[in-house]
Amino acid sequence: KVSSVKSFGMAATVFIVATLNNVEMGNSISKGIISGKRKFYNIDYIQTDARINKGNSGGALINEAGQLIGIVVGKMTGKNVEGLGFAVQAKYITEKLKINFTR
Repeated sequence: KVSSVKSFGMAATVFIVATLNNVEMGNSISKGIISGKRKFYNIDYIQTDARINKGNSGGALINEAGQLIGIVVGKMTGKNVEGLGFAVQAKYITEKLKINFTR
């Protein structure tokens, strides 16, 4: 199930579920919190401190209820920056792909 923006907030526990670059290694799951919400180029992103491993882009960012809240798009690295990951909010997935979920 895709969650609404109202169903997650700052410091909420989240999980990233993804497949690493090396498929033989299997899936990876990491746990963190929502550490911010950002807007770049008029798109809302969820900032998380959950570990994003190489190859996790495209992985699901889910909340404790198992709801999809975003798709991992990358992490920020550089001088004095470590542990900032970003996911596009799930609302864009349903909008852009014109998907309607029913109960």
